[in-house]
Amino acid sequence: MTAAGYDAVAHDALLGWLRAEKGLGQNTIAGIVRHLKPFLSWARDDRKQVLSVEPLKLAVEWEDMEKCWLSAAELDQVASALLPNNLTLVRDAFVFCCYACLRYSDLHDLHAGNLYYWDGGRVLTQTKTRTGVSVYLTPPALALLAKYTDTQSRLLPVMANAVMNRYLKRIARLSKVKRPVEVVETMAGQVMKRAVPK
Repeated sequence: MTAAGYDAVAHDALLGWLRAEKGLGQNTIAGIVRHLKPFLSWARDDRKQVLSVEPLKLAVEWEDMEKCWLSAAELDQVASALLPNNLTLVRDAFVFCCYACLRYSDLHDLHAGNLYYWDGGRVLTQTKTRTGVSVYLTPPALALLAKYTDTQSRLLPVMANAVMNRYLKRIARLSKVKRPVEVVETMAGQVMKRAVPK
């Protein structure tokens, strides 16, 4: 397909394929479109490609999703579960995020320069929305960091967000975190609700 061939019909076909064939959720599709729009703008503006669609008009709605929380007992189950090595790396990164109140994007950017000693303890500093934030690290969080000292440039192993999310689902199953949560999806214009394990 050429840039000129990407029109509203092709865009709708892409969205339908992502939903039906790939089984992606609404917010994942919205994220893909969010990256597609600047690419098409670049093709038009920098590469002088003729487009059949205005990139800014490629709209797809974000859905408000109810957040799924782990209880303290469930977090302990995840933290202590026996897992294969590849899942242990992801689990450790996830549990550290829980201990330190971090998002994936915060974890991804952490390095040794974010740690320092203060008042007898270790503090993690970072910038969130151009504002410095400091988090005092608890002994369990420090124990996780100690496992990965001098192993890489980042404080903890980090994989692509989609890979980590996929592994976290397996980790939850292996950790026997099974409390059901309600998932609400829109399929063919109808709202579908179902209970799935956390």
